[in-house]
This record gives sequence, structure tokens and C-alpha cells, in this order.
Amino acid sequence: MKKIKSLVVCFDRELKANDIPKFRGAVLRNIKEPDIIFHNHKGEKEQYAYNYPQIQYKTINKKAAFFCVEEGVEKIHQFLNLKDWNLNIGGEAISMAIEHLKVNEFLIQAWDKYFTYYINSWLALNDKNYSTYKNLNTEDEKKFFLENILRGNILSFGKGVDCIFDKEVKV
Repeated sequence: MKKIKSLVVCFDRELKANDIPKFRGAVLRNIKEPDIIFHNHKGEKEQYAYNYPQIQYKTINKKAAFFCVEEGVEKIHQFLNLKDWNLNIGGEAISMAIEHLKVNEFLIQAWDKYFTYYINSWLALNDKNYSTYKNLNTEDEKKFFLENILRGNILSFGKGVDCIFDKEVKV
């Protein structure tokens, strides 16, 4: 059981989902020597730090946003403390302003009972997993396969925020 901090920063500018990498790049260009937590690259760009991303670039209600957890909540100030939030996103100069912030603290733990959750826009399958998934024969096999991926995602998140579950994570 562990408490974690989170911060959601939503901006006033609409952003298409396929422009998220451009948004990320624009943010990185505006920060002098951004911390690795902003980009998860070490050394050359081809080398990744395979850690849970504690600063995530997103669209929320079609608007540009950050979702930050743990250390990311503190590090995002490297961007938020800038005097100028004019970003060049895909060749277009865009002035950003914060529409709203939401700060939370969550208790992370496994429970003895089940809860119902709904997941939107989950990218469950990478290229390798997609090939495996396509070759499964029954809906039960596919469901079991996806449940195992989701369980792995939950365990990776726990590891990324230093939370060891004291019970089995069931999906």
C-alpha cells in the first residue's frame, strides 16, 4: 500500500491525438536541459530508459495536457516556471495557457474484492502482441490474453511508482 501524488495540467488549446509527439517535442525545446523524466531517453535518442513515464503528454477533452505522477509532479515545474509558453507545434506558433489543474493523492493497493473500471483508449497491443492476438482462436483465449497484458500494465505501473502489491493483482 502506498500513497502517490498526481497532477493533471490541461491547457486551453486543442490538440489532435496524432500531434502529441509534436507537443512533447515543443515542450522539450522550451526547457534548457530537461530532466530525463520529460523524455525517458538516456544519452543518444535511440537509448530508452525503460521506466514508467512520470510525465505523460496527452489530450484530455481534445486539449493538450500533462499527466504527472510522483517525481513528475515536481519536475513539471521546469516547464511551468517558464515565463513564455509559446510553443512551436508542427510549424505553428501556439500560445498556451492553463485551463485547469487537478492535484490528487491516491492510495495504491490490491483489495480482496472486485471493482468495476472502464478503460478508454487503451493501446493494449504492440506489434508482437498483435500478431499473437490475431492467431488466437476463441474469444476466451483473446480475453485471457488481454487480461494478462492489463495485469502486466498494472504491475509495471506499481513498480514505476515504487509500490509492491501485497496481494495478487487480478483482472
